[in-house]
Amino acid sequence: MEDPNEQKRGGGGLAIAGMIVGIVGLVLSWIPFFGFLVNLTGLILSSFGMKSRERGMAVAGLVTSIIGLLIAILMTVIVIIGIVVDGSRSGGNYTF
Repeated sequence: MEDPNEQKRGGGGLAIAGMIVGIVGLVLSWIPFFGFLVNLTGLILSSFGMKSRERGMAVAGLVTSIIGLLIAILMTVIVIIGIVVDGSRSGGNYTF
C-alpha cells in the first residue's frame, strides 16, 4: 500500500531513455565528435531522470554517459592532433 503523504514522482521515462542513450553512447564513444554528442545527450537525460522513481536507471545512465564522454573526448583530441600533425607534414597541400 502506498503512503498517502508521499509525494508522487513522475514516471521514469527520462531515466530509462538516459540509460539507453548512455549505453549506446558508450558503445559509440570511439567515433569522434558523434560519440561526444550521443554521450552528452545521455548525460542530460539521465540528469533529469534523477528526480524520477527509476533513480537506479538514471545513475546507470550517468555512469555510462560519463565514461563514454571521457572516451569520446579522448578520441576527438587524438583525431584533431592527427589532423594537425598530418597537415603540418604535408604543408597544408591536400589533393583529392
